[in-house]
Amino acid sequence: MLFIFVILLPAIPSLQALWWEKLNVNIEVKTADFNYPRSKGYWAHCIREALEKGEGLEEIEEYLDNVSSLSRIFSFSGSTVDKLVDAYNTLMPHSRHSDMSQKLKAQLLALWLNYVSGYASGHTIPTSDGSSLTAYDIIIEAENVLINSEHDRMELMKDLCESYNTWWE
Repeated sequence: MLFIFVILLPAIPSLQALWWEKLNVNIEVKTADFNYPRSKGYWAHCIREALEKGEGLEEIEEYLDNVSSLSRIFSFSGSTVDKLVDAYNTLMPHSRHSDMSQKLKAQLLALWLNYVSGYASGHTIPTSDGSSLTAYDIIIEAENVLINSEHDRMELMKDLCESYNTWWE
């Protein structure tokens, strides 16, 4: 037993030297870009919070008024609460088995809210052919699909809207 101890004793200083070596470690801290598109769930949460707390109602109402003035699909009217409840119900359809047009409208409204709030500003998503699409490009095409009742393209457009809304998460 003593023999083993004597053999290990000279090895201890060399092991200790590893712990005392100077390491060249650089730590880089980056902050997130908070000006990115928001998800459908984000917008639904904001609207629900505004309705429950009574804070931020005017800002969201302004966004919905802008959507109403620009969109061929959405038209929010009535009181502030009426507009927000209508928008919330669009974002969060009551049925888990909503049809594809309802799902597309939910993602499209989130995209519109990103667009009018400035969260979509400067952002594009790449396409398979190497080009890129802006929020407005997607909005126009999604509205055309809904207006023309192109059921075979609704899921594709829903997915495209959702991809844009969540691309940055």
